[in-house]
Amino acid sequence: SGNSTIWPVKNPKVTTVKGKVGGVQLSAQYNEPVTCVREGTVMYVGTYRGFGQFIFVQSKTGVIYAYSGLSSVNVKKSDYVLFGYELGTAGVDSMSGKPAIQFMVFQNGKPIDPSKAPRN
Repeated sequence: SGNSTIWPVKNPKVTTVKGKVGGVQLSAQYNEPVTCVREGTVMYVGTYRGFGQFIFVQSKTGVIYAYSGLSSVNVKKSDYVLFGYELGTAGVDSMSGKPAIQFMVFQNGKPIDPSKAPRN
């Protein structure tokens, strides 16, 4: 059941997020480390109302990996992060009250299926 897919958190329940910005919500443990699934440069770190803290990492091929809903972040803009690096920790979903993050991937400005996006 897709257990071979590497996600930013371990063994998450994966829920497709409906709406303009395609992506997935991944269930997590409280304060679970959120790890980088593809190395690249941190383009942006910030907070967004209702989404907690988020991080954009751009790979060398220009694919952007967006990790959001974090309760803490360990990186800053222009850091170069490697596969498996701890980007931060999982926050709590405001709707369910359960720990979760959102994960989105963009290629050429368009969202792509995060489960099929390249890993390394």
